[in-house]
Amino acid sequence: MIDIKKKIISSYFKKKRPWHEYFQTLRFSAIKTFKKKVLTTIDEWNIPLLNRDYMFSHKTSIEWKDIQPHLLYPTDSSRLVFVNGVYSARFSQPQDKNISVFSHGLSPEKYVYIIAFYAKLSSSQDGFNAMNTALAQDVAYIHIPDGLRVEHPIQIVYFSSGVDSHYTLLFPRNLVILGKGSYAEIIEKHYTLGSYIPLSNSVTEIYTDAHSHLEYFKIQNDISKSSLIDQTFIYQKFKSKCSISTFSFGGKLVRNNLHIYQRDSKGCSKLNGISILHGEILVDHHTVIEHAYPNGKSHEIYKGIFDDKAKGVFNGKIIVRKEAKKTDAFQRNNNILLSRKTSVKTKPHLEIFADDVRCTHGCTIGQFNEQALFYFRSRGISEKEARAQLMFAFVQEVLEHIPIPKLKKHLYEIISKKMNVYLNFYL
Repeated sequence: MIDIKKKIISSYFKKKRPWHEYFQTLRFSAIKTFKKKVLTTIDEWNIPLLNRDYMFSHKTSIEWKDIQPHLLYPTDSSRLVFVNGVYSARFSQPQDKNISVFSHGLSPEKYVYIIAFYAKLSSSQDGFNAMNTALAQDVAYIHIPDGLRVEHPIQIVYFSSGVDSHYTLLFPRNLVILGKGSYAEIIEKHYTLGSYIPLSNSVTEIYTDAHSHLEYFKIQNDISKSSLIDQTFIYQKFKSKCSISTFSFGGKLVRNNLHIYQRDSKGCSKLNGISILHGEILVDHHTVIEHAYPNGKSHEIYKGIFDDKAKGVFNGKIIVRKEAKKTDAFQRNNNILLSRKTSVKTKPHLEIFADDVRCTHGCTIGQFNEQALFYFRSRGISEKEARAQLMFAFVQEVLEHIPIPKLKKHLYEIISKKMNVYLNFYL
């Protein structure tokens, strides 16, 4: 651990880029926090990922034919593409001046606006967050102006590519700002090209102004050796709506930390998740929704199907502050285990300091309903297809609310492939 810690610190001091003074100060502070907190964070999260000889992001040669199959909208949608943490203008298609990337080359007048938001939510609360703040290179920056409804989904795609069997550290970073009354849909995806072994340490900050509405989708379906630590922070204002949906299908280790701050009345927050896992994989969901103002709503549903040696964790916390009267908060985590070797730990948690609120939570861990399985079999349906239909029915509660038909179809195809069966009942 000490060697990689020194390597990360050394990498920081080698990056002599002409950053704005604010970012220089921020990054220097973050590297100091990293030195203090990284060992504690790794111990608390039970993540031994840094005990490896990591390389850092490097240039690599990939072609359009390599990435096109992994783009949901190859032509008619704005997209920001990053390769090994570095923005690729060649493969990107912003289509709008409000969808861009900032780094050391940003014009000074734009810094003034970004400084008001960047790293204000995430600060450097833990060692991995601090590591990202210190070492992130190019940042996906999406600013939707007041009143604008973006017609097509915006794609943010992070590709990893490099030397086979080498461990590599990557630092994706996103900043999303929605103006008053605006609407946007964003699809974020991480994918590894080749057989090398990345650890992506990702941070996303989201601000939704009054009456705005954001639908954000995270697709985590990487190769079996990849690892992802994904931290997302959301700040909501008056009557804003923010929905974050996380779909975890692959990787070696995935940790999702989501923290929502409702910072005005009548905010609406939704967190949805589906995990369908097979093999030696751990997916760890940690969510916090903090209600600090009256009449706020939150709705949280996470569903998991675990097979072979897959492991799952769900730790969901709802905090209702003293001033947050008439809060309506709902949380549920349901899991199905298909193997005796798999396991799930679930911990729903409420902290309520206000009166006149409605807060409910619950969790289940079980197996398939044998009566339902018998019903399908008695009608001539094979056991394989019957189980697949029951699994689709189990996760349908999350899928049916996806407002993007093409994305919904894509997820059905991924799930069908995971189940090794084709069910022709989409749309």
